[in-house]
Amino acid sequence: MRVKNSGKKAQPALEYLMTYAWAIVIIAVVLVALIELGIFSGNTTSGRAQPGACQVFRPGGPLSTFNLQLTGLCNGEIPQYVPYFAGPGVDCSNIGAPYVQVNNFKMSSTSALTISFWAKSTNSLVNNGAVVVIHGGNHCSGGWGDVSLGYPSTYIYNPGTGTCWSPVLPMSTSSYGFFTLTLNGAAGTATVYSGTSVVGTSPWSGSWSPAGSALDIGVYSPTCSDNFQGYISNVQIYNASLAAPEVNALYLEGIGGAPLVLQNLVAWWPLNGNANDYSGDNQTGIAVNVVFSSQWTDGYSTP
Repeated sequence: MRVKNSGKKAQPALEYLMTYAWAIVIIAVVLVALIELGIFSGNTTSGRAQPGACQVFRPGGPLSTFNLQLTGLCNGEIPQYVPYFAGPGVDCSNIGAPYVQVNNFKMSSTSALTISFWAKSTNSLVNNGAVVVIHGGNHCSGGWGDVSLGYPSTYIYNPGTGTCWSPVLPMSTSSYGFFTLTLNGAAGTATVYSGTSVVGTSPWSGSWSPAGSALDIGVYSPTCSDNFQGYISNVQIYNASLAAPEVNALYLEGIGGAPLVLQNLVAWWPLNGNANDYSGDNQTGIAVNVVFSSQWTDGYSTP
C-alpha cells in the first residue's frame, strides 16, 4: 500500500494560517492602541455636531417670541469644536487677550435673568479671569460689570440695594463643569448652580437695563488677571429666571444641549467653531485671538 506525502499538503495550510494569525495580531494591537487613545470612549463615538447644526427659528424675526422652534440636529450631540481661551501666563506674558465680544447686546430692562455655560479651567491660579460679563451702567464696587461671572472672582450687582455679591464658581482644571446664574427680582433672590447643586444664594432686587451695553466672553478688561484660561462652551442667556428643574434639564442635556424655554431665550452662543448667535436674535459676537479646538473632550463626561 502506497502512503501519500501529507506533509506537502500541510505546509501551505500552515503558512495560510500563520499569515492570517499575524494579521489578527496586528489588528488587535491597533485596536488596543485606539482604545488607549480614547477613540472608543462614549465622548468620541457619539456624533459630533457641526457648527450651526441646531438653531432657533423665529418666524417673526429677531426678538419675536411667537411660534419659536428648534431646527436642525438638536439631540445633544457633542460639538465639533470648543474654544480655547489662552490667556496670559503667570508672568502676564502673551497679554493679547482672547475673548468674544458682542458690542450691542440686545436685552430690554429686566428683573429676571439666567446665564448658563460649560467651562473648564486650565490654570489653577486664584484669579483666572472672566467667563461671561454683561457691562451695564452701574458697576460693582471692585468689579467691572453688572453681571461678571468669573473664576473664581464673580461680581453680581444688586440694583435694588446698590451692593455686590461675589459667589465663588467651583471650577476645575481636570473636568468640565456646568454653571448657571439665575436672578429673580420677584422672589428677591440670586442663585448660582454648579451642575444641579446650588453653591450660593443672595438677596437680589430691582431691575437693570443692559440694552446697548457690551457683553464679553473670556475677558472683561485688558489686564492680566481678567483674561480667562481654559475652555468655554454653550453660553445661553434668558430674560427669565429658570427654575431648578429647568436648570437640571439643561445640565442633563450635556455640553451640546439646545436651549429650553425658547420664548425667553435672548442669546445662544454654542461657540462651536464660531461666535455666531443661534438664538435667532442676531447677537453674533466677534472672536478675537480665540482658538477653536477639536481636541477638547479630555475631562468631559456626558451627564
